[in-house]
Amino acid sequence: RRAEPPVPQHREPPQRHAEPPREAPREAPRREPRPRSRNRMYIPGLGCLKGCLMVLLVLALAAVALWNFTPLPEYWANVQDWFTSAKDWVTSVFDSTK
Repeated sequence: RRAEPPVPQHREPPQRHAEPPREAPREAPRREPRPRSRNRMYIPGLGCLKGCLMVLLVLALAAVALWNFTPLPEYWANVQDWFTSAKDWVTSVFDSTK
């Protein structure tokens, strides 16, 4: 008697979970282009320069307001008088020792 070759058993491929169909990647909504300014040259540090100039402007306005609306000019005159009298005193001390 002949041995019969084994009959190949039919196997079904393993079941995969059905994946939902993939959507095409969404494109970002198109933005309207910005209107171009006339100055097309990029100047690095311009933002910092604008900020520094604004700070200087605010400080200048504060100084003008302090000078005009406070007794600061009187105090400054007192300081100048004190400096002048101190200078005169030092000058007289050194002149008397000669």
